[in-house]
Amino acid sequence: MPMVEKMLKNVFLDETKFSKAVNPDEVVAAGASIYAATLMKASKRPEILEINIDGVLSMNIGVEIAGGKFKHVLQVNKKVPCENNFELTNSEDNQ
Repeated sequence: MPMVEKMLKNVFLDETKFSKAVNPDEVVAAGASIYAATLMKASKRPEILEINIDGVLSMNIGVEIAGGKFKHVLQVNKKVPCENNFELTNSEDNQ
């Protein structure tokens, strides 16, 4: 968990205090059950059904291009499903 906390502090610029009083397994289980309830539209608690969970990309997706560079095709945090069009060509003749 120290790595996750370090990454979150980078995102929130060290201004956020993180509670270690919460059991990570219980939080994951609660999140999974809330997500399942929203997918099935099945909950006795109306506030659960009002939660909007959007799937997003957790990382950039792309291809390696000439010179070993990385060409982003889809950006991190892009809502899925998504698409993008771009053109690639050969870097050398007769490939």
